[in-house]
Amino acid sequence: MKGLISGPYGIKIWLQAEGSRDDERCDRMDRVNPKYLLRNCLAQIVIENAQRQDFSEIDRPSTLLQEPFKDQPGMETYALSLHRIGASL
Repeated sequence: MKGLISGPYGIKIWLQAEGSRDDERCDRMDRVNPKYLLRNCLAQIVIENAQRQDFSEIDRPSTLLQEPFKDQPGMETYALSLHRIGASL
């Protein structure tokens, strides 16, 4: 199989050989890949706010990271990809 896994077609062959369904594979991936990660740019925002005596965000990372695999309403910004977060700063 090693030689076949190359590019989109190779991935398609590998997935077919694996025999799993997309929804099952997504569920497995969601169980092992956290939705929320402490990104340096987000931690830096918290630090800079705290230096200005604005402690409103100080507990948010800790709260998010207590259950990083679960959806947490109102926290969508923290679930964005690093590229999208960096672009919004």
